[in-house]
Amino acid sequence: MKARLICKYQLINCYFKILKQTIRTHSTVVLQGEDEATINNVNDVLRYVWDYWFGVVTPTRFCVYNQPRKTNNDCEVANRWLAERVGVVTINLWSLIRKFLNCLCLIWFFIAN
Repeated sequence: MKARLICKYQLINCYFKILKQTIRTHSTVVLQGEDEATINNVNDVLRYVWDYWFGVVTPTRFCVYNQPRKTNNDCEVANRWLAERVGVVTINLWSLIRKFLNCLCLIWFFIAN
């Protein structure tokens, strides 16, 4: 299992190194004729994406390759379910807590039965 994870990580890491070089090559071509400020801004964005998302967050945390769940649909369903029961866009804290507790009671009732 550990060898499989290392192999998967190496594959993803290799893929993103190729992606980085491809982006660098294409951005140079696409930015031909742009002024220096625009080129610097684009390079700053690319550097941020690479340093933060590939360096800090890492692809293993945001890549959905071979994962059973590839979307946040469960979160969206729960959010819609709660919004239907709250019934308003803005609500004061105490009303929200009361409605939230009612929702918890419904959930516990469905789990118990």
